[in-house]
Amino acid sequence: MQNNLWRLILTTFLAITFSINTFANEIAQLQRSGGVQIKSWLNDNQGITQPEQTSINQQLTLYIEVSTPRWFTGGTRIGVIEIPHVIAKQRSQLAVNYAEKRKGATWSVQLWEVNLYPQHSGEFVVPPLAVQVQVSIDSGVNVKGNLYTEPLRFTASLPSGLLTEDTPWINSPKAAISQQWQQSNQELKAGDTITRTVIVQATDTLSVLLPPIMSTDSVNTSTGYQLYSKPVRLSDTENRGQYQAQRIEEEVYVLQTGGELTFPDYAISWWDPNKAELRELRVEGQSFKVSHTFSSWVRYYKGNLLIILFVFSAVLGVYCALKRYYERQPKPAWWVFVQELRQGNEQRIRTCLYARLRTQSGDLQLSALSSSDDWKMLASQIQNEKTSFIKGCYLWREIGRLADKNNEQWILRYLALPQLVRLNQRYKPPKP
Repeated sequence: MQNNLWRLILTTFLAITFSINTFANEIAQLQRSGGVQIKSWLNDNQGITQPEQTSINQQLTLYIEVSTPRWFTGGTRIGVIEIPHVIAKQRSQLAVNYAEKRKGATWSVQLWEVNLYPQHSGEFVVPPLAVQVQVSIDSGVNVKGNLYTEPLRFTASLPSGLLTEDTPWINSPKAAISQQWQQSNQELKAGDTITRTVIVQATDTLSVLLPPIMSTDSVNTSTGYQLYSKPVRLSDTENRGQYQAQRIEEEVYVLQTGGELTFPDYAISWWDPNKAELRELRVEGQSFKVSHTFSSWVRYYKGNLLIILFVFSAVLGVYCALKRYYERQPKPAWWVFVQELRQGNEQRIRTCLYARLRTQSGDLQLSALSSSDDWKMLASQIQNEKTSFIKGCYLWREIGRLADKNNEQWILRYLALPQLVRLNQRYKPPKP
């Protein structure tokens, strides 16, 4: 029983192997006889067939065409394309089917398109690809097998010397950038939010190849808001054979303090392969005026408030210390004079002024302090008119200033006397 089972398994395996070899031989013979054809080529955005040179991130289209003068009895399938440092994107899982005339005969054609995007500089090889086909021959039998494309070569490099492989840039025939602003309230105040949305669109590229815009400023150095980034939204669409990639970035700013907030500009380089020109896509920043709440005002001016509180505490401490000191000691003359000025006691005001005159200069009359007419007139007014607060402070200061001036002149005369004595002795006339 067991021997019969092994014989069945072996027979099945040999039958399958023989069938595969038979199909492979038949499809190869059919290809050599012209019953089925396969060819492949590359094409870039400028319509150049088999381009030898392209640029990094530029879209190359790999075309694989399978044709037969009979008809296809099953859909073709292509193998997976794996090229180091090249992104291969098969946008459609179905081939394009059509018929065409060749030397008077009608051929059935299935065309595959695969987009290639080189990521680095260098030379690349598209390896032979297996394409599974199934066609009908004259005897009405279906022949199924794999056909292989020829290897294709191309070279990629940076399109401009102003770019590096680390520079964020876009390679596309058509690109655009736009932005939207949204406020939680028309009149902004601390605690409100501002949402900024930046949209980048480009044709004949992939959304994963669109570089980040706002995330290049991911480090928030501003204390005026808290930044929250939403997940990036990527999409690839097709409209009438035109491929378009889109990248949407969105940031939410929670306002922390009042004042004027300015958000930065964002720019990115764009290489236009149609015009062979390096351009710049830019969105402008914007400024917003934000009102304070009480808590945000305290946070914003916390440093200044601490300084004011410290100075106030120091002044209050000095005041209290002086007050306690002068409760046991005589008050300074200027303090007593100011209090008398505030009370308007003319007799005590004059007493304070003459006491200061006596202390500063030793004189007993105000008119003796200066010989100027203005001072003598002012000295006489004190005796006859009421002294205002401003005039009293002026007299107090002038008495000190004039007394200091007179004292300096007296000191200079005193210091000059020994010099005069020496000069007299030196130039004494001779005795007769």
